[in-house]
Amino acid sequence: MNPEKQSRFIRLVLLTAAVLLAAFGLYFLFVRFGIGFVCIFNKITTLKCPGCGNTHAVDALLHFRFHEAFRFNYLFPVELFYMAWVYAVSAVSYIKKGKFHYISPFRTLDIAVLAALIVWFVVRNIFHF
Repeated sequence: MNPEKQSRFIRLVLLTAAVLLAAFGLYFLFVRFGIGFVCIFNKITTLKCPGCGNTHAVDALLHFRFHEAFRFNYLFPVELFYMAWVYAVSAVSYIKKGKFHYISPFRTLDIAVLAALIVWFVVRNIFHF
């Protein structure tokens, strides 16, 4: 690996560690003080967005209650996988080109996830999941 790519890799690792540290800090606030994220969309419309329940799902996942995590938001595993996918593709782009951006190598995946989010939004609000 050339020195420039090695430097980018080190910066990426440090940035990832900082983001994870901040995420665990927020999680600590959630667990310790009950301070969590409020879904603005839900507060305004009383409808559940595709991400509603993810904070509780992460909490259940961190306590190895996988079935419970799935029940908080049935699309949570898909959302988690897709976020990891976008991060991985963006990270590789950053290391190679110095730009942290997402250019999908599989447009079908992006379209499928978007379609799943739209369908899940409609279904969860009609059937009250």
